[in-house]
This record gives sequence, C-alpha cells and structure tokens, in this order.
Amino acid sequence: MGLQLVRPSRTDGDCEVTLTPTSFRFSVAARNLADLHDVHWIRIYVDPIDRLIVFKPEPGNERASECFKLGTSKKGYKTLIAKKLIKDQQWIHSVASLTIAERRFELRRYQAEIDGWYIQLMPTFEDSIRPSEITRLTGNEKGIYRYRGGNDGSEIVYIGKGAIKDRFLLEEERKGWDITNIEYSIIEDDQKALEWESYWIEHFRKSNNGRLPHFNRIGGHSHP
Repeated sequence: MGLQLVRPSRTDGDCEVTLTPTSFRFSVAARNLADLHDVHWIRIYVDPIDRLIVFKPEPGNERASECFKLGTSKKGYKTLIAKKLIKDQQWIHSVASLTIAERRFELRRYQAEIDGWYIQLMPTFEDSIRPSEITRLTGNEKGIYRYRGGNDGSEIVYIGKGAIKDRFLLEEERKGWDITNIEYSIIEDDQKALEWESYWIEHFRKSNNGRLPHFNRIGGHSHP
C-alpha cells in the first residue's frame, strides 16, 4: 500500500487504539477524532504485509454484512469486539499478548482503497520453526528473526535480520549455537527490517538491564 513504517506510538490516552486478546478499544480522543459517537457498526480490513488494521465506520443502526459491533463504555471509550479475527490472524494475536504499553497504537486517517481509519502493528516474530525443519522454508523469506536456546531452551540468544533460512544454514559459527527454535517475521523491505531489528534489540536491552542477547554480545553488536 506504500505507507511508510509507523512506529508504535505511546500516546498516553490521546488518539490511541488499544489491542486486547478479544477487542480494539478506542480512547475518548480517538472516538472524537474518528467521530464515532453515533457509530454502531464497523467494517474491518487487514493488510498482513504492512500490518495494517483499517476500520471503516458504517452508517445507521441496522447491522451491515460482515461488520463488527461497536459498543460504548460508561467512561466514554468505544470497544470493538473481534475475538475470532484477533485469534485467527497470528500477526495480530501475537501483538495482543504484549504488555499494555506495547498494545497502544495511534489512530490515523486512511484514504486509499477505502475511506476510514487505521492502526499499524509491529512485527513480533509471530512465525516460528525448529532448526531441524528450516529446510522447509523456500529460502526467499527474509525479515527479522530471533533464536531461542540457553539452558532451558527458551532464552532469546540472538536477534538479527536478513534471509532467515540462509543465515542459519550458511553462517558457520551458528552451527554450534544449540538453537531450539527460530522465530521470525517476514519483512521484504531491507530498511524496515533494519529498523525493526534495532527496535527489538533495544527492547531486549531495556528489559534486561542493558544486556544484549548472548550471541549479539559475542558478535560485538551494540547496534545491528
């Protein structure tokens, strides 16, 4: 769709939409921005490539086909229940399991194929494969990835970007890393992949008292 990468915004109650495991919650400011006061139904469009969720308000009180019900809380915010959609779309569901601060996204106007409003999610390594199954990938998949290993097999030991299959099979030093799982997100644009690699390395650093993943540290990566 040609939109530029939009980083998750920390708007602290402004024009934001909070994603939960079952719904999208529009703040009061977002409700006002999109003029959702008297809206009862919304049609949802998704773009997994750019990780967009587009909301198109539908007029009238009668339910339109393939629309989701928009409810109003006593505090004034709007809640759009979409449990099945969130559960079935892994790239959405994986974001819904993050901390609440990481599940808040700025609501923006969308005027391309349709006239509506959108949020843009981040890639969260939503796909995964075991090292023994890596040859099932075609070799064309590229983006960001992270390796899990360590003493219990669940520790994040490396975050990188590039061709997921080739980097694992062709980088000689990785053959001795004892990796238990490879998690990844497909991102075709190399610059965007670089930005998200940096984002997740910094996220790890902040969550681990300034420490880098083990093999990022061994490789001397203060930045990717």
